[in-house]
Amino acid sequence: MKKNIGAATLSALLILSSNAFAETSVSNDKVEFNNYTTTISVDNPTSPTRKYNLSTDAPMRYDTSNQTGQLSIIEAPDQMSIRTGNLIFDGLFALAIYEMGEDSVSEISDGSYNNGNPISEPNKNGFFQTGEKWTYVWTRDTSYSTDLAMGFTDKLRALNSLEFKISDRCDPGNEGNPEIIQDTGSGGSWPISTDRVIWSLGARKLLETLSGSDRQAFFNKAYPATINTVETDRNIVYDKNDGLYRGETSFLDWRIQTYPQWTNDNTYYIGMSKALSTNVCHYIILNLASEMAAEKGDGASSKKYANWATELKKNINNKFWLEDKGLYSMFLTTEFDLAPTHKYDLLGESLAILTGVADDNQAKSIVRNYPNSEVSAPVIFPQQPSTQIYHNRATWPFATAYYLRAAKKVLNASVVNNNILTMIVSAAINLSNMENAEFLTLSNYFSDPNNGAWNGPAVNSQRQLWSVAGYISMVSDIIFGMEMNYSGIRFNPFITKEIRNTLFQSTNNLYLYNLPYKDKLINVTVNLPAADNETAGYYTIKDIQFNGNKISQDEFISPDQLKDTNNVVVTLENNSTSSDTINIVKNTGDWREYYAPRDPSLNSISVENGLLKLDFSSNGEQGVVFNIYRNNEKVASGLTETTWVDPNSADYNNNIYFYTVESQFNDSHKHTSQHSEPQAYWPEGTVDTINAGDSRLTSPQNASTSNHHGRFCYNNWGEPNDTLIAKYTPKNSGEYSLQLVYANNMNNSSTGVTCCVKKVTVECNGTALMEYYAVMPQFDSWDTWGDSTYSPEFKMETGKSYTITISDFHNMSYFKSNTDYTGGGLEGGINNRCNLQGIKLLKLSTTN
Repeated sequence: MKKNIGAATLSALLILSSNAFAETSVSNDKVEFNNYTTTISVDNPTSPTRKYNLSTDAPMRYDTSNQTGQLSIIEAPDQMSIRTGNLIFDGLFALAIYEMGEDSVSEISDGSYNNGNPISEPNKNGFFQTGEKWTYVWTRDTSYSTDLAMGFTDKLRALNSLEFKISDRCDPGNEGNPEIIQDTGSGGSWPISTDRVIWSLGARKLLETLSGSDRQAFFNKAYPATINTVETDRNIVYDKNDGLYRGETSFLDWRIQTYPQWTNDNTYYIGMSKALSTNVCHYIILNLASEMAAEKGDGASSKKYANWATELKKNINNKFWLEDKGLYSMFLTTEFDLAPTHKYDLLGESLAILTGVADDNQAKSIVRNYPNSEVSAPVIFPQQPSTQIYHNRATWPFATAYYLRAAKKVLNASVVNNNILTMIVSAAINLSNMENAEFLTLSNYFSDPNNGAWNGPAVNSQRQLWSVAGYISMVSDIIFGMEMNYSGIRFNPFITKEIRNTLFQSTNNLYLYNLPYKDKLINVTVNLPAADNETAGYYTIKDIQFNGNKISQDEFISPDQLKDTNNVVVTLENNSTSSDTINIVKNTGDWREYYAPRDPSLNSISVENGLLKLDFSSNGEQGVVFNIYRNNEKVASGLTETTWVDPNSADYNNNIYFYTVESQFNDSHKHTSQHSEPQAYWPEGTVDTINAGDSRLTSPQNASTSNHHGRFCYNNWGEPNDTLIAKYTPKNSGEYSLQLVYANNMNNSSTGVTCCVKKVTVECNGTALMEYYAVMPQFDSWDTWGDSTYSPEFKMETGKSYTITISDFHNMSYFKSNTDYTGGGLEGGINNRCNLQGIKLLKLSTTN
């Protein structure tokens, strides 16, 4: 680190009242930050199309193409451009438009598809690739990018890219059932990761911007894919008990960066977790499904999906909201530990605001309370200790763009000031809209003096598509205030007094040219109040003119009102307004300001004097106390010893108690660790197994069995028509659950499309008692044996005979778009197989 970023007064033109950036200046032609300088010049400043020359002395990322620190950009006559009286601001917008063009391609490639050979786009409109280093179309990147900007800047290319991420089935008899593709995620992607539904955010943007036959054709493809995905996820990842959807956090899918360390090899826990961001993604697709069903004329389905969305919104607030923090928890770690963690996710918080999941008071609280460093809003807080920089210890511009949208919605000028500066400085110093940056220095690569293994960001691509889209969004949505819905477009600029009197000090007018909308062009002028010395608050709208006629501030301009070229003029006025605060966590040199404690371990549970005794460890962390959770409730807090006897556990023979431990700093920081891996004490007789070779478990198809990697099992089992049937008579009546015991190394634990998914039913005398889908993610070795996700509870009675049937479902390998997947696991075509040892039955409580 060159220096600690302190809270000194800013120099030159941009002096923010929050004092967020030390010794940083953004002037008309220069950005100075952290001992680095970026300059800009213009060959022809009065020309309608300029040539910008940018130069920086900051080190370029070692694995990117631009190593010179110099770049020239020539505006095209028909491209979007801005004139704000500030060459840096104008030039960085031109940079974003230029990089959007660099990411516009006619073919894509990735090492895991088509043996790395190019995949061509059959239409003339091409694809958006994800970035310089990411030369493929990925579902979440494309979807967020389309929503932020690409859905209006190049809607037909965005359309092609989104359509590339829906696919029909390739297994015989299931053609005509397209779904959205989950192309990345832990343990073989879906349904460990389920944020594929964020595709709906980009799809909705296209339905707002497309016209005529283009819109109808997209609607016809999007509708069945949306409905099928909603219905499939309702069966597989929706939990009826708490009304939430399972699955990994959206975009934060490198689990060691954000989840407890013990989930790295146990990804089935990720499949049982519930994430704020992903549940908001499901809320988005449910609303889209309702809107599309209504447009289709299916009122009953529209009402059903709207009701599902309403219930989900309620359940998100019931389960994730932390009243004492004024923030949502990032995730609930596993089915065995549904207590919310004290971890926060910038994207999830922002999406909750923008979708209306958070009410007005919650929205204001989130924007005000989310912890920012002195130069950025990190995508998670607090940071993971002893972990490399990537999602951890990093800011991502696209997430900042959503935070800016949320801050605009609640009129928080302080947050807007700081995070606009983050976007400007990061793009300027790197001469590119980078994938991410270290959150204390905005460095594209930071060498950690404590441990080189923590250096990073681990990967950092130039012109990352959603970073490019985020920068365009900052300009179009915040500065010029563009807002769209199905009925039209309007402009509601959010210009803070700080920004006007610093960044735009030398002008009274801001201009945006050639904004494309519905195959028309719109030019936007923002007339500013006179410059002065005010720094608090924001300006309000005095007047809006559309093509020379006054319109209401709330009015959306409908497509049929548009000419080929249109002019919108927004005049702002200086009323008395104030701003909410921003939560800046200053860099004092104490690492605990930003970091959580190391994860503790729950080492054992034993019986002592008729009660359960827990032994746990801080794993070397100093200055912490411990909190204990039992069956999702905190039952002890502030413990200083590493043993604890549960005074309310005398009934451990009749009820199973799941425990977990968290560490908490015992000083003013109060940050808490991740929860330990949940453990339970299983008395003798509470766990029963029916394994391969047991006469009670049979295969009607005579599946092969063998000793495979240390256990007797059905090896490579699970073709589409394969079933296993078990007969079971319990010794005791009570509440039960079950898991399948398996091994799956069709690919590794971090990638692939072959997470194994099987349907499991329990019947008694022909009556179904329980049905669920066992999810068996990939491990890193065939020698690793694990348990599937956990079934819902069901009752069994002693003396009765029960039938357990295991049959096929589908995973991502069953879709045509993955027939050219060559990243491992599909050498024999579709693959939903594993080595299956048997069934584990868990007696959770006893019924007399």
